[in-house]
Amino acid sequence: MSIFTKAYPIEKFKTEMNSPVVIIYRLMSIPFVIIFKILNFQPNWVTYISYLTLFLAAVFSFRGAFVVGSLFVLLSLVLDCADGIVARLNNKESELGRKLEIMHADLALVLFPGSVIVGMIDKFSVSLNILFLLLISTSLYLKWRPIYSISKVDDDPGQLSFIMKVIYSQQKPNVSIRSSSIIGKLLFFIRYNTATNMGIAYALIIVFPFFDEQLIVYPMYLMIYSQLFFSIAAIFGSLVKKNLE
Repeated sequence: MSIFTKAYPIEKFKTEMNSPVVIIYRLMSIPFVIIFKILNFQPNWVTYISYLTLFLAAVFSFRGAFVVGSLFVLLSLVLDCADGIVARLNNKESELGRKLEIMHADLALVLFPGSVIVGMIDKFSVSLNILFLLLISTSLYLKWRPIYSISKVDDDPGQLSFIMKVIYSQQKPNVSIRSSSIIGKLLFFIRYNTATNMGIAYALIIVFPFFDEQLIVYPMYLMIYSQLFFSIAAIFGSLVKKNLE
């Protein structure tokens, strides 16, 4: 196994190819990985720094300093990529590290967009309804998202029904199942890029403050409605799965 494939396993690469934004984050993380490797930084400490920068992003965005907030959340996402690479290179992957990574993804969906909307309400008199929609959509999505992670990675696609292939395709490691379902692959691509913190919609929320802060609301709406759609889809998928069982 080469250093490259150890740092960035091929299965992870195949999954993240669904979002060009993640590849950019990975490339930006390389200098940090080198520094942390030289300093013999523990992977979990990298994660803690990413948490700190995420909270700073929320604070600045809440105050209407969207450009500064965007820089901090970008740093947080880059460090979130770096900590996993450092852990794999040092052979220090752990259950705690995986839980911290999941918590970071959840907090990134809750803290940064919410604080941006609060800042926009104060700065541009944006409707309070957007904040309510965001809180509802994110809550529902985080509640029902686990339905997309209920299969075993080594499940045989040939033994699954059409519906179950679509459902199981949404689990990130399930590359083989996803490759056997065009609809599942398409839905995964859309969900990954619109409803998650590693997608294009979230990236646009980060980028737009550098051009026109009032444009932020458009990718925010895209993220809100996609989260609502995939939450409803998860509820439907859960009911279908129970009936099939």
